[in-house]
Amino acid sequence: MERETRQFAYTRRTERMKDPEELAALAKLPLSRLFHDTGKRSNSPRPQRNLLKLFLQPGDTLTVWKLDRLGFDAPELLKFLQWLAQENIRFVSLTETGSLADFISELKISLLQSDPMTGEGKVSLRHLCELEIRVAKLARALQDSKEHTAEEANALKAMASDMRVHLSFIAQQIRFGEHAAALGRIDEIASDF
Repeated sequence: MERETRQFAYTRRTERMKDPEELAALAKLPLSRLFHDTGKRSNSPRPQRNLLKLFLQPGDTLTVWKLDRLGFDAPELLKFLQWLAQENIRFVSLTETGSLADFISELKISLLQSDPMTGEGKVSLRHLCELEIRVAKLARALQDSKEHTAEEANALKAMASDMRVHLSFIAQQIRFGEHAAALGRIDEIASDF
């Protein structure tokens, strides 16, 4: 027997973030549970958000008013959204359009634009992220298409997966200030692809 899908919502309200439409819109949804944190500052603890993560299971849907309500800094938000995708948890923002993959892609590009690398390396790194995103989208399109074989789609999925591994390494090297190692890996990928 298949498990019933559940829908959860998360919101956080501070003195600055008091949109009356937000709670009204969330209240109209058929929610299993609404998780709600309050705080005076953006860096206040978020016990309900932490509890939410324990409740979410594959097939569930997480709904927010806006992406920023989750309250993570950009790298943490990217990690959380990637966790949702990995766990097969659907994500919906009521005021922003796009799929979970779109939000992840936009966040990756945003992070790359603000990374400490400058010059040609920065452009190359952004290009690699965009390439990984395009390869992943192409793999999904091929999988849905009847004209291409499953082998072709699987090969592209593997290529996208390899790109993610490389990009993860590069991001880690940037975080630790090892720009030479990051640029070396970028050159290695450029020659492979």
